[in-house]
Amino acid sequence: MAVVAVVYFWLGKDPISYISLDKSSPSPSSSASSTKPKSTTTTKTTPMPSSASAAANPKTYTDIVKEYADRRIQFDERCQTTPRTSTFKNNSNILLDNRSSTAKVITVGGVKHSLSGYGYKVITLSSPTLPRDISLDCGSAYNVGKILLQAKIY
Repeated sequence: MAVVAVVYFWLGKDPISYISLDKSSPSPSSSASSTKPKSTTTTKTTPMPSSASAAANPKTYTDIVKEYADRRIQFDERCQTTPRTSTFKNNSNILLDNRSSTAKVITVGGVKHSLSGYGYKVITLSSPTLPRDISLDCGSAYNVGKILLQAKIY
């Protein structure tokens, strides 16, 4: 994550922070530029249900797909995305869904996420700089999709 922050710093871009609902947890990052005011990005881990409550009320893949029906990005066996482009509001939870039998490494805005064959992962997209274009890479295939991250306007 620190390498990503350094790369974005050199490119003059603010890093995108992610909150992952899997076993890994990202660390907070920040960036500063001599021409921009200091911008801090923080992440917080979303608590997972305890094993006792998860066993009593497990979510199936079908439940997850229904819950994230309008916030799901699928990756097929050739790393093609469905949909190709998406628009989400800042701090949105989205579902990365591998519909291939082989494991894939999905990179969202420079942050890598490992998905097993037919695996999925829920992440939260967040950035202090909006609107923001986020590229999607899959293994060695670059720019297979794009996300436009927008501000929430109440």
